[in-house]
Amino acid sequence: MSEFVYRKYYKPILLIIALSAFLYISYQIITIYLLLAISILIALILKPFVYLLEKQKLSRTLSSLIVFISFLLIIYLSLSFLIPQLVSQMNQLVITLKDVSLNQEISLFEKKVIKVLPIIKEGEISSRVQNFFKDQIYAIIITGYQLLKLKLNIFTYLYKLFHRCPNTQLRSPFSS
Repeated sequence: MSEFVYRKYYKPILLIIALSAFLYISYQIITIYLLLAISILIALILKPFVYLLEKQKLSRTLSSLIVFISFLLIIYLSLSFLIPQLVSQMNQLVITLKDVSLNQEISLFEKKVIKVLPIIKEGEISSRVQNFFKDQIYAIIITGYQLLKLKLNIFTYLYKLFHRCPNTQLRSPFSS
């Protein structure tokens, strides 16, 4: 019986493992793909400028060097003007938000809503908002735990399947 199960599920499980390995490796080297795409894009953008300098009787190496250094200089100068302004604006935002509290804002909103809809009890909106955030955080934690448990069950199942432990029964990875 176990030989039949082994032969029946060997190819699909091997395919799943190969696909998982491919996706994992692709995920790990995505930064390399991204850097390669950005470098090709920069080369294509700077290529006309290099040709323009080559027409002025400069060598390709010197033309590329001049264009690349000019490109880096432009980026450096633009960032040197933008970053201080960005830091200044972020500091102003932090100073402004220091005095603001989410609970105070919800209370002010709740008071305005109660004026329009007197049916709503005081504190009902703020408690619902707090419960909503608690439920979302709890759901994220539970989902992460369930995914981890599922992965462990799958690896245990595959280990038992391929090592064919004599005194253990195979259990579905989806059972509790």
